[in-house]
Amino acid sequence: MRAFIVIPCLNEEGELEATCASLGFGLGAEMGPADTTLILVDNGSTDRTPEIMQHIWHSSREGAVVLTDESERGFVPPRRHGIERAAELAEFEGLSQSNVLILQADADTRYRPGYVGAMLAAGEASEPLTLIEGRAAVSSEFSMLHPTYQALAERVDASVQSLCVADTEDVIVDDKICAFRLSDYLAWGGHVREYDLRGEEIHAETTRLFMRGKSFGATKAMVDGAVAQPSRRKVDQSPALYFATAGFPHGGVWSDRWLGENIERDTFDMTDEGHPHAILVRQCHDLVLFGILPVWIGQAVGTVALSDALGSRLSPLLALLPSLTPEKIRDAPGWVLSTALDLIDTKLSRLELFLSGYPPMPFAAER
Repeated sequence: MRAFIVIPCLNEEGELEATCASLGFGLGAEMGPADTTLILVDNGSTDRTPEIMQHIWHSSREGAVVLTDESERGFVPPRRHGIERAAELAEFEGLSQSNVLILQADADTRYRPGYVGAMLAAGEASEPLTLIEGRAAVSSEFSMLHPTYQALAERVDASVQSLCVADTEDVIVDDKICAFRLSDYLAWGGHVREYDLRGEEIHAETTRLFMRGKSFGATKAMVDGAVAQPSRRKVDQSPALYFATAGFPHGGVWSDRWLGENIERDTFDMTDEGHPHAILVRQCHDLVLFGILPVWIGQAVGTVALSDALGSRLSPLLALLPSLTPEKIRDAPGWVLSTALDLIDTKLSRLELFLSGYPPMPFAAER
């Protein structure tokens, strides 16, 4: 199987070289896999990123790195452009699209040794219509700097784990540690920009891609041997916001509103007593993203029966959502995702009441 790693780059002069080295490319890196090409997509950088891209190209083995650019800013355009470039290269080489594995990566993430090989092996072992996802790891440095923050996040997540599906059944995808066949990407409709009713762009582009894939029968495979350490920049910028959303990328309107209401609590110094609302909102994100959403989609595409145990437990909350069909998932995955997340804004008291029946830890009162 032939692999192409696609990395969008926007003002990443401080991170890009180390990221590429962790994948086996650039000066000081171990020789990358012979059947893997790195595609770097500049998205209009105004710092030294293009210069560093050139340096990585020069210091890698011949033909191992391809440089390109995408002028349209955003999350979707450079990822889409990079995959289109991979498709062109695959066609030039006479490769079957089903034998091409696209690995998505981010310019500020460190990939542990063996990451590419583990993802390639998983791709070769998997059936078509499979999205492959690695594992994200919190660095020991972050855990040492913010032990109470990390411990609280883990404890809150554990409090709703019984209401969440297994990793292989969820539909949320980490954009920077995933892979898929080129043929599946094209069959699922590729990366598409979507907007909510306010005209704001909906993020989570690979989650939305996979949701469309679910309507075609796609499944997910987890690769424990492919481990990456994502950047903590977004956590550092707004610790409480990142905590409350469980890291999910809301749009600017939602984030600005939440921060405006909680700015005095936007700190790493988080406790049960001082941040009850953030704890409740994180529990609700976990519940919606890893429980309600995948079960709602699973029932629509026929992989989850109404009588299944988790579906039965979540039925009072699923009843709050409109009917869903595979066609709707295929045509408007952003609407599906936004509709589920809207429960947090419009039905918070209902979610809190539901959560109160599962008491692994104290639940916050709604403000």
